[in-house]
Amino acid sequence: MTTEELKTILAQAERGDVPSMIRLTHIYGENEGYLDYSQALKWFLTLIQAEFNFHKQAQYDQKLLKKVTDCVLSAKDESDVPGMFQKLNMQPASSRSLFPTSIYFSSSVAKNTISAIYRIEKELQEEERIAKVKKAEAEAAAKRAEDARKKAEAEAREAEAKARQAEAEAKRAEEARKKAEAEAEAKKAEEARKKAEAEAELTRRKAEEEERRRKEEERRREEERIRKEEEARRKAEEEERRRKELERQEMEWRAMMKQNIEEDYEYGAFNPNSFLSDHLDIPDCVTKIGAHAFESCWLTSIYIPDSVLAIGESAFTHSAIRCIGISGSVQYIAPNAFDSCLFLEQIMIPKGTKQHFLQMEGIKGLESLIVEE
Repeated sequence: MTTEELKTILAQAERGDVPSMIRLTHIYGENEGYLDYSQALKWFLTLIQAEFNFHKQAQYDQKLLKKVTDCVLSAKDESDVPGMFQKLNMQPASSRSLFPTSIYFSSSVAKNTISAIYRIEKELQEEERIAKVKKAEAEAAAKRAEDARKKAEAEAREAEAKARQAEAEAKRAEEARKKAEAEAEAKKAEEARKKAEAEAELTRRKAEEEERRRKEEERRREEERIRKEEEARRKAEEEERRRKELERQEMEWRAMMKQNIEEDYEYGAFNPNSFLSDHLDIPDCVTKIGAHAFESCWLTSIYIPDSVLAIGESAFTHSAIRCIGISGSVQYIAPNAFDSCLFLEQIMIPKGTKQHFLQMEGIKGLESLIVEE
């Protein structure tokens, strides 16, 4: 058989042609080329449905049809085919194939099918009774389950009430705990405040003590400053008095020296018993050295300033003078100014003034003692 022929048969069977349906069961159940048991069972069920429709006086319902269908579908392969026909009170012509060629859906087959359906109906009634019993048992079990559920709900509500009560007690306990903690914290805060106040008071007292000490120290320092200022003032006044006294003495000394040095004497103004030390710087107020001023004087060195312009006769005769410094402003030296100066070793004059001094009568014979600085 070709594919086109099979398509034609399928189209006729789908339009309700019973012979085409029977032929398809043969094709799918026996033909080696198109062997397909699922298709064979499909078209066998279709034939049964057509048989039911043909015998409408039997008033077959869908449950019977489902029972027959289940019997047919229980045949999974060729080994289950005999059992299927036994359930439907039908015998196959051959156990080799599902639909042998010799079986047709004639009136006898329909009769056998209907009797099998009646038997199945009784089985269904028994099953319905069993189902009612099971339903009653299930309802009783459901009632017992409902009662158990209600009891469980009641117990759950009771447990929930207890839980709410426990929660309320826990809440009260938590509030009490929080209150106790708040009181403890408040107590700690109060203690901390008192402690802080005490520390602040101690700090304030320390600060006051420090301020008192600071003021005392400032007062002591002020008194010390005033004392030192007073001492400094007295010292300054004393220094000023001494300075003025020294200035007065200096002025008196200078005036005395000026008078003694510049005045001409017959015999030395500064005899061996005078107050002069070994060295003398003649004050710059002196303009001349008078005659016999330092005659027989024990001075060993003397410096003559620029203010002195002349040295008189026998000014240093018989003196112990060893070194004398003469400024370049001296214009006149008496011829016998240095007579009998047995200890005279050096006459110091400014550099470049030697010729100036050699022209003076009082220096003649003393050239070897002249030293230019």
